[in-house]
Amino acid sequence: MDKPLVSVIIPAYNHGKYIENCLDSIINQTYNDIELIILNDGSTDDTNEKIIGYENILRKRFKRYEYINKENEGVCKTLNRGINISKGEYLIIFASDDIMYPERISRQVEFLEQNKEYGMVFVDGYHIESDEYFDINNVNTDGLLFSKRMQNEYFHVNDRYDSDLLFTRDMENMIDDLFDFMLHNVYLMPAPGVCFRKSCFEKVGLYDENIESEDLDMFIRMAKYYKYSFIKEPLVLHRYHKNNSGRSHIIVDTLKSLINKYSESDLLNEEQRMIVVSLFERKLGIFKLENINNKIKNRKIIVWGTGSSYENFKNTYNIEIDFFIDSNPNKQGIILDNKEVSAPSRLLKINKDEYYILVLSQFYKEIYNELKKYGFLYMKHYY
Repeated sequence: MDKPLVSVIIPAYNHGKYIENCLDSIINQTYNDIELIILNDGSTDDTNEKIIGYENILRKRFKRYEYINKENEGVCKTLNRGINISKGEYLIIFASDDIMYPERISRQVEFLEQNKEYGMVFVDGYHIESDEYFDINNVNTDGLLFSKRMQNEYFHVNDRYDSDLLFTRDMENMIDDLFDFMLHNVYLMPAPGVCFRKSCFEKVGLYDENIESEDLDMFIRMAKYYKYSFIKEPLVLHRYHKNNSGRSHIIVDTLKSLINKYSESDLLNEEQRMIVVSLFERKLGIFKLENINNKIKNRKIIVWGTGSSYENFKNTYNIEIDFFIDSNPNKQGIILDNKEVSAPSRLLKINKDEYYILVLSQFYKEIYNELKKYGFLYMKHYY
C-alpha cells in the first residue's frame, strides 16, 4: 500500500548561504514519499544558482519536484501559489534557512494517519544562532528550545537539553479547549514545526495576502475548525541570524493588520475577539482599559507591575489603585504612589470577586501563568 504523499513547500528569499543545509535535511528524511516545491521569491543573492546546482539530486530523490523562480511577491502570495500546485495529502511549509531532523516527516505523518480528526500537528525544536552549515548529526544540545522563547526575541541561554524544558511540556494542560488555548497562546506555536492536513485549507482558506507575516492568522483559523496536537520531540532547528533579525517592521505591520482584521472578524465571538485583539495590542505595547470597563466596576484594583508599563498606564488613566504586586523581592514592601507593593502570595488571601488585577508588565505571559495557578481566570479576574 502506498504511503501518503507529503508536500514540502520552501519559500526562498536571499538564503543562498543556508539553503543547501535546508535541502540536505529534507533529502535525508527517513520518509520517502515527498513532493518538494521550491519557490524563489525574487532573491538577489545566489539562491537561484544554489538551487539549480541541486536539481539533479532533488529530481532523483523526490516523488515530484518543482522549482519556480519568480519575481518578488511576498511570502503569503508565494505560499498560496505553492499550496495551489501541491499534490500531497499533508503539507509542510519550511523556511529555506531552517533544518529538520531525519525523522521529522515520518513522525508527523504517522500521527495524522492515526488521528484523522486532527488538522495539524507540531513538533518541538531548537533555535540556533549560526551562519554556518549545521551538521544535524552533531547537534550541541546547549541552546534554546522553542519553549524558552521570550518576548518574541531569541536568547542563547545554554540550557542543557532536558525533556522537562520542551515546549510541549506547556501544552499538557490545554486539552479541554484547544481553540481557547490558541487564542491566548498563538505566539507560542512553533511555526517551523507544523504539518497540516491539506484538505483543511478547503475549509479555512489560503493565507491572507493582506498580512505580511503568515503564521498567526493561519493558526487561529485552523484551530477554530480542527484539533491540533504536539509531538514531544525536538525535530527541527530554526536558524536565527543577521539576515532574519531585522524584521521588527514586519512584525509591527502584521500586528496592526491582525488587530484590524480580528476586531470585526465573524470567525470569533465578542469575548474571543477581545482576547485575541488584546493579545496583539499587548505585543504593540497598547493597553486599553475600555476593554474591561464593565468588569472593574465596583471592584478594587490591584496592579501587578511597577515599571515602565505602569508609568505609561498612569499617565493615560486616572484610576484608584488599592495595592501593587511585584515578583521582585527588592521592590516588595516599598511604597509606590502612596500604595504598598506586595508579594504575589498576598493574592491568595483576597476575595477574587472583590478585586480586579491589571497586569502591567512586559513579562505578562509569566504573570498570567502564576495567576492561573492561583485560580484566577483571564478577563474575569485579571487583564
